[in-house]
Amino acid sequence: MADYFTSIAFEIAVSAAEADLLSECFEVSHTIVCGFPGREENGLDAAKGYYAECSDAFHAAFPPLAPEEDPFAGFLQIWTDPDFPTFDADLSIEDDADGMRKRAFIHGDCADVAAIASVIQTTCLSALPFAFEWSTSCSRARPGSRGGGYFVITPTEILGGGTEWLMSEALKALPNEPAKTPGLPIMTSASAASMGFAPFNDVPTLPIDIPDGGFTVSAKVERGTARHFLLRPLSHRWTTALCRYPVSRCYLDSLRRPQICSRVGDGRPR
Repeated sequence: MADYFTSIAFEIAVSAAEADLLSECFEVSHTIVCGFPGREENGLDAAKGYYAECSDAFHAAFPPLAPEEDPFAGFLQIWTDPDFPTFDADLSIEDDADGMRKRAFIHGDCADVAAIASVIQTTCLSALPFAFEWSTSCSRARPGSRGGGYFVITPTEILGGGTEWLMSEALKALPNEPAKTPGLPIMTSASAASMGFAPFNDVPTLPIDIPDGGFTVSAKVERGTARHFLLRPLSHRWTTALCRYPVSRCYLDSLRRPQICSRVGDGRPR
């Protein structure tokens, strides 16, 4: 069995009124999860009675949703699972250094980061835009169990997500290009011959393994010079390399091992 964790620890500077509303949201969440303890009413009547006792600021932020009978329906929309409306985090409020604002410290190791982002967007308007990050871990080494994420919160949007999703989106955005296969390095003619490539004079040689078939090999050198070598079936013993510069010729003893030759008087390889 493995335990999974989503850990957060961040501060957000808010007004005194926003601090009170944020604290109330955490308290209401706890009360709903515990089933409205200490109330004489039960079920929906308990919810209606408790909602009536909430502050005007809470009523303004989370008004009842018609035609829902549960007055907390708007508040429960914060969670992806309204049947389990808990932030799973601790909240503490302190005075800011200047004494004009409050600092809310939110932390926990099993936090519902999406719900926390939503309640900040609704209750802490003076702090927006705001961002926080989180980490994910596991009590055992499981594939994909180490990661994290971030949310950027504005009055109209909540941007970001987990690193797994962000990584997947980044991979999707990459151009769909075939992977480049590294070739053999430049070597001596003797070394190339020992590997089965056709030798050509005692000069530095770049061996290229060419597959069967008729096609054009396109190449360029570092200074940008482009060359195109046309490979034809063996019935065409001679073939011409088309270049930006004076024409070269290729003598093919097989399609796999062409000898690329510079231009000479009679066109024969030397």
